[in-house]
Amino acid sequence: MLKISPAARKMIEERVREVDRSDLLLRVEIVGRSEDDFRYRLSFIPEPLRGPDDLAFTQDGLELLVDPVSARYLDGARLDYQPDRGFEMDNPNPLWHEPAAAEIHQLIESKINPAIALHGGHVTLLDLRDDIAYVSMGGGCQGCGLASVTLRQGVQKMITEAVPSVRSIVDTTDHSRGTHPYFQPETAGESPLA
Repeated sequence: MLKISPAARKMIEERVREVDRSDLLLRVEIVGRSEDDFRYRLSFIPEPLRGPDDLAFTQDGLELLVDPVSARYLDGARLDYQPDRGFEMDNPNPLWHEPAAAEIHQLIESKINPAIALHGGHVTLLDLRDDIAYVSMGGGCQGCGLASVTLRQGVQKMITEAVPSVRSIVDTTDHSRGTHPYFQPETAGESPLA
């Protein structure tokens, strides 16, 4: 699992002491990928906000949480802290475990995101497992009442046409947060991708 360097551990403990909140846990997740590296989110959350599927582990008395979708891409990674650069992750894992995932990622970056960017949104492929693509929706899509329509009529349609082995798309987005915090799944409407 993820390893924490002594310097990173010290900084994590200092940050928790600074805010005087001993109930805070560090949660680590992969939120996207660039051409050659992962993009990470490190957040301090109180125990009650811990996700039901978050993986918890303890390293030298420090309890950490890992997003369940990100876990297999963090196995063997090491979180370090450099005073002049901040937190850094040394991750030996490949960007994608399946070739189809790289193909889906490329489709999202080259066709899907440019189309929904016109509406202020974007989609990120988080993982492909057992022919199920796990995505998150951000920007104007996070919390939008038509996000489910965009996902079903646009994103899913384009992905399954390009990569027929994909059986379904799962939206992992917390739509209660974001630009449009009121989310009510919509069954009618038009997708910007249709």
